[in-house]
Amino acid sequence: MVLPSALGAVEPSSDVAAAEWGDRSPTRPLRSTRSAPVPSRGATPDSEDVCWICLDPAGAHGPLERPCSCPRSVHAMCLARWQLHSAGRDEERTCRFCHSELRDWKPVMTEATGARVVTPYMRVSFNGKTYKVQVQPGPEGAVAFEKQIRSLLQLPEGLEFDVIFHCRAPGTGDKLQLQGLNAFDAAVHCASLSNKPGSSGATGERKAAKKPASAWSRLLSALGCRSGGASDD
Repeated sequence: MVLPSALGAVEPSSDVAAAEWGDRSPTRPLRSTRSAPVPSRGATPDSEDVCWICLDPAGAHGPLERPCSCPRSVHAMCLARWQLHSAGRDEERTCRFCHSELRDWKPVMTEATGARVVTPYMRVSFNGKTYKVQVQPGPEGAVAFEKQIRSLLQLPEGLEFDVIFHCRAPGTGDKLQLQGLNAFDAAVHCASLSNKPGSSGATGERKAAKKPASAWSRLLSALGCRSGGASDD
């Protein structure tokens, strides 16, 4: 028996990140590789190395590197965004092409966005009632969160959950839908990074980011990833 419940992650600064419960999908063994920077090429534009995600060369988005066994280059932040959108699935931790292990995306995104770290909370809505609970990352945090939910909603131990985390991406504020409890850490990390620096310019910056986010969403959709729609709250 599966009981759906609507969950959400909320920052004290009023930014909203959301969640829902789900099954644990098996993951394949990981193979470690070393991430090596790609030497810049002073050749013609036809031979210039570009990021396989954004198709831009090294420069404004940082240097290009090859973090896996694939003969493709990528910006660290582009790959971190890709991993976030793939949270809870194998692609968050392994290359979908060569299956090599990828480094953790969280430190990369935290540093690149310059987001302010705040205490993460989840807002849980169930049967017309809303609960606000503090959460912590990691396996122990996920277990504690599940216990909190069962206690608050008075659910039996044998009852399974189908969970979707509705989050906002650090830096851009893009709406995300992360499927399953395997995405718990990613949802908590998003909730712990404030997207609002407290200035009136935040709204304009977020609106300006909508156009490139649309192209990014189309790429994710074509490759089987999932991003939140405009109707998500």
